Amino acid sequence: MSTRTFRVTVRGAFDGLDDGQRAELLARAAEHDVLRAAFTPEGHLSYD
Repeated sequence: MSTRTFRVTVRGAFDGLDDGQRAELLARAAEHDVLRAAFTPEGHLSYD
């Protein structure tokens, strides 16, 4: 059996976040900066 790696880039916006969810994303934004983006086996999420 062969292994395949798929690289996908999706652009969009978060919708319907409550204040707690928005605060959590903002608190962790530095960890998910686009300048730290990489295609890894675990995946990566970047946002600003």
